Amino acid sequence: LADQVEAATSGAAIKLAIDVVGGGATARLADCLADGGTAVHYEFLSGDPCQVTPDQLILRGLTLKGFWLAPKFRTMKPVEIRSHYDHLVQLFPDGTLPVPVEATYTIDQARDAVSHAMREGRDGKILITANRPVG
Repeated sequence: LADQVEAATSGAAIKLAIDVVGGGATARLADCLADGGTAVHYEFLSGDPCQVTPDQLILRGLTLKGFWLAPKFRTMKPVEIRSHYDHLVQLFPDGTLPVPVEATYTIDQARDAVSHAMREGRDGKILITANRPVG
């Protein structure tokens, strides 16, 4: 992975990695970081603890941080939370926050959709839509 990232970024110094998987994926992401970089872990899809090596932390000075949004939301008023979501929604249509869709299934095909969603190496979301127009 580090070689692929280096090639894709022309060797740019990567200072931040966002980890949603945990386990050994954390160490692979850390390998992509420049010395002094930070990996932020915010989810635990693998179910395994984050793994980083002593070399990554001590010799390369990398930092591993955890992030969870729920405590922040507990301190915010509902109108502030709504404002944040309203802002985020505006970032999808113009592609600022891209959401690639790999496949769409109807509710009748839900079993196939779940099976597809569990495949490794997907390139986008798997959506389930209504069997008929909504409204």
